[in-house]
Amino acid sequence: MGNNEIRPQIERITAPGRRTARLRRYSRILLYLIGIAVIVITLVHEQGVIGTWKLSQSEKQLRAENEKLRAEKARLQEEVHKLHTSRDIIEKRAREMGFVYPNEVVIDTRGDNATTLPARPVQPNAR
Repeated sequence: MGNNEIRPQIERITAPGRRTARLRRYSRILLYLIGIAVIVITLVHEQGVIGTWKLSQSEKQLRAENEKLRAEKARLQEEVHKLHTSRDIIEKRAREMGFVYPNEVVIDTRGDNATTLPARPVQPNAR
């Protein structure tokens, strides 16, 4: 066998091997790219790790705000109950608003121009 006879046989045998190696290399590169894409999507996507973390932080903040609002609601309900039942608190609120009993004299001691103000009569409840 001469050199000319062996060369075609070698090329026939090695040519598919080169193609197979190239195909394997491209397959690996493709798999790496797909893996990187999956990791990036898992981290960055709205329902990924970062999105879930942001959502849990938002949930904690909303729960804390909800608790503050519940406490404020309870305080206001207690104040409404007291206003409906306690005459002392009603009188205190009315005086804070400037209401007085008929024929009562009001002396304003706020500021430098302290004066005696005329009494504003308490108007009956319009219910």
